[in-house]
Amino acid sequence: MKAPVHMVRTVMLLIMVCGAVSEVQTEPYQTPDEGYFWEHPEEIRVTGTDMAFTSEIFNNVKNQNIFFMTQFNDGWVFMTSFFGFRTRSGFIKRWGIYVVVTDPAGNSYFAKLEMKDRDIEFAEDRLYITDGTNWIEGGGMEYRVHYDFEGFYCDLTFNNILPPWKPGDGKEVFTEDGDVFERRTVNSPWADVSGVIRYGDTVHNVKGEGYSEYSILIVPFRRMNPALHAIRLFSPPGTPREDRWHLGILDYLNHEDYGEKRFPRLILAHGDDFVITTKDYILEGLDWTPAPNTPWEYPAKIRISYTGNGYRLEGYYTSNILFDVTDIFAEIPAIIRNFLLTFMSRPVYIRNLGEFTGYLIMPDGRVETLHLYGPYEYLLAK
Repeated sequence: MKAPVHMVRTVMLLIMVCGAVSEVQTEPYQTPDEGYFWEHPEEIRVTGTDMAFTSEIFNNVKNQNIFFMTQFNDGWVFMTSFFGFRTRSGFIKRWGIYVVVTDPAGNSYFAKLEMKDRDIEFAEDRLYITDGTNWIEGGGMEYRVHYDFEGFYCDLTFNNILPPWKPGDGKEVFTEDGDVFERRTVNSPWADVSGVIRYGDTVHNVKGEGYSEYSILIVPFRRMNPALHAIRLFSPPGTPREDRWHLGILDYLNHEDYGEKRFPRLILAHGDDFVITTKDYILEGLDWTPAPNTPWEYPAKIRISYTGNGYRLEGYYTSNILFDVTDIFAEIPAIIRNFLLTFMSRPVYIRNLGEFTGYLIMPDGRVETLHLYGPYEYLLAK
C-alpha cells in the first residue's frame, strides 16, 4: 500500500524539522565519567558507528541527519542536511537533501532534493551515504560533501582543526524505557573548508571554516522538540590561525511530555585547541522580534554567560540580518495542514546572520576580547 502523494510531500517537509579523535575507532568505548569528558574533550574517543547511519528499526519514528555548515569567502554561509526518515512500520521511508546559501547581505538561495529509499546506500560502521550521485563520507580528521543535482553542485572538503567529539556517550534518553532518545556526534567541531559551490550562474571557490554533526532522533511524530538554538561563530576572515576563535552552541528542549528538559552544549576553541566544552552556561533570549509572515517571535539578541574551571565568558550575540524564514506548514496544502494541526506542532525555522561581542577572562587573569561572526538558527514548534 502506497502513501498518498500529498502525505509523502508533507512527510518530506517535516523530516527537515525532526532531523532539526584522530583515528576512527572500531571497538566499543565506554566513557567512565561523563563530567570528566566535558572538561577534557581531547581525551574522548569517537567510533565509526557514532557517526554512521543505521538500518536498525526502533519502537518510534527514526530520523537520521548529517549536517554541515561553513562560513566562507568574507561572510557567505552554506548549510546542508542529508536526512532520512522512517516510520516504525516502514509505511513511509523517505530521504532528502536541503541546502541554503546566503551572501553577507542576506540574499539567500535554497535547493532541495527528494530521494527514494531504494536508491540509498550507507555504511553502518562509518560515515558514508549516497544515492549513487550525491554522497557524504569521512572519518577522523577529514570529510567530503559532494552534491550534483538539479539547481545545485558542490564538492567540499572539511579538514578538521579539532578532533571529533561527543559529550559523554553522546546519548540523551527521554523516557525510562529508553525507547525515546537522541544521539549526537560532533564529527567536525571546527574545520578548515575548501572546494567549490555552484548554482545558477554563481560559482564559489570556497575558502572558509565550518562545522558538522551527525544526529539520530527516535521519538513519536507528535512529540517533536519544541525549541532549538544553534549558533556557530568564527573570527573575521584573514585572522591568523593561531589567533582564530570559534564559538559553537546547540541548545534545545525536548517535548513537555518528557519534562521539557533543556539540553545545552557550548564549545569555545582557540588556535587548534578546545578551551571550553560545557553544558553549564546561561543562554538568555532578548529583544524578541516577530518573524515575518508567522505568528512567532525570535530573540534578536542573546546573552551568553559562563563561569567555570577558572574561565569567565560574557557577551551578546546580535542578529543583524534575517535571511531565511521557513514555515514548514505554509508549503503544505490547506486540507492536510488543518488535519496535521489537530495532532502536532507547527514548526518554523528562523535563520539570521549576526555577531558576538564579549570577553573571556583566562585562569591567569588575562582578558581576551572576542568579536565573532556567523549564523544563528532558531527552530520553534508550537
